[in-house]
Amino acid sequence: MKKKIIILNSFLIGAIFVLVIFTTSQQSMINNEAIQVEELIVYGDKNMNRVAKQFSDQNNLTSFGKNFWRKTYNGKSPAQELLKVAMEDLVQHKMIRQLATELEIAHSQTFGQEKKEWQDQKSSLTLWQFLDAKDQQLQDQIKEKLMEKEKPTHESGCVFSFSEQVLFVIG
Repeated sequence: MKKKIIILNSFLIGAIFVLVIFTTSQQSMINNEAIQVEELIVYGDKNMNRVAKQFSDQNNLTSFGKNFWRKTYNGKSPAQELLKVAMEDLVQHKMIRQLATELEIAHSQTFGQEKKEWQDQKSSLTLWQFLDAKDQQLQDQIKEKLMEKEKPTHESGCVFSFSEQVLFVIG
């Protein structure tokens, strides 16, 4: 029963993303690559509970109801917020992968290749958990590689941050 609910929620989120993407006039792209709806669904699944809780807390909701994702609360749509948060996570993922490729830490992969790698490993993680774990490993390797290139002195250090989808090196 729980598996059916999760599949139904994923299908619902997917349908919302398809609707939102195809009702906008421009194709969304990252680094000149068209964004696949399935990629957004992965990050939508990751953030669905967080966005629902955010709207619940902000609007004192006691239940979500079947139209929760289609309604507007104080001028804001949970579906639009979920799309925004999913897109932010996807952009961060792509930037980490691109930087890792440029630093020759990893090879370039399409979403399909990443998904196949996850499937081949028969991981107990969800796809978004698998991608997040890989991103964290890559972030650590990127920091190490950049530290090798830019050895900090005692007076000046290096600060690395992946917040807000940008890598900052200050030193």
